[in-house]
Amino acid sequence: MAFPRLLALLLMLGMVTAPDAADPKAADRVAVLVAAGQRPDAATTAQLVGAGAVLIDVRSEEEWQEGHIKAARLIPWQSLGATSAGLPADKNAPIVTYCASGARAQVAVLKLRGLGYTRVVALEGGFADLEAAGMKVEK
Repeated sequence: MAFPRLLALLLMLGMVTAPDAADPKAADRVAVLVAAGQRPDAATTAQLVGAGAVLIDVRSEEEWQEGHIKAARLIPWQSLGATSAGLPADKNAPIVTYCASGARAQVAVLKLRGLGYTRVVALEGGFADLEAAGMKVEK
C-alpha cells in the first residue's frame, strides 16, 4: 500500500493525531479530577502527560534553569494570561500545573480557570515528586 493511502487510512481510523492533541481519555480523567476537587499525584500526572495532557511548570525562570520536566512548558504563574505563549488554544485541553511544592501550581489553576480553561488541575506535590516518579528531567 502506498504511503499516502496508508496515512489516509490511519487518519480515518483515528490512529494518527496532531502532536498537541490529547487522548480523549486524558481529558476525561482530568475532568473527573476537577469535578471531584482532587489533585493528581506524580504517578497519575505522568500517566496523564503520557496520554497527552499539557504539563505546565509555573516556577520561575531560575528554577526552570536548575532543572525541569522534559515534557513541561514554562509559564511562570505571575505571567499567566490570555496571551501567554505555551497555553493550548483548546480551553478544554487537559492541563496539569506544577511548581516546587504545589502552592503556586494551585494559584495557576485558579488563574487558568479564570481564563476559561475547564480541565486544569495542580499536581499534589511538586517538582521533586515528578522526578521521583521517573519523569525525565532536563537542565
